[in-house]
Amino acid sequence: MKRRTLLGSVVTAGVASAGCGRRPSRTGRGGRQGGESAPASATPTETATGTPTDRPNPYPDAWAYDPRTEMVILTAEGTVEQFGVTIAGEALNASDTAYDYVSLQFGLFDETDAKLGSALDNVSNLDAGQRWRFEAFGTADDAETFSIEEITVY
Repeated sequence: MKRRTLLGSVVTAGVASAGCGRRPSRTGRGGRQGGESAPASATPTETATGTPTDRPNPYPDAWAYDPRTEMVILTAEGTVEQFGVTIAGEALNASDTAYDYVSLQFGLFDETDAKLGSALDNVSNLDAGQRWRFEAFGTADDAETFSIEEITVY
């Protein structure tokens, strides 16, 4: 099977990203379409319950930002290979809190937006201000798009 790239988007309540509230174009990669950058006001920052806040997104160039945990997904790119999906990128703990555990869960979808599965990665002991290079794995080898669904910390 030939390796191919997945298109990513951020459409989940509780996680905000500039320019990511719509289905990505077929030429785009990651959270923004074709590398475009929207102003921070294009997508309001939301709380964990999905309620917009008055706070602007302090990371408008990031792929995604979770104001509840202050976790920032700086980059995310998905690829499909013979045995499944890999979503690789870099995250930042922008909070003042060292987390004992951090988990990223991505939903995997086909061309009709039907959910096919999930890709997951986690790390232990992520210090405040520390970056993490993640690789989330899933088994939906016919996935076309992915989106961040949940960021768990404790």
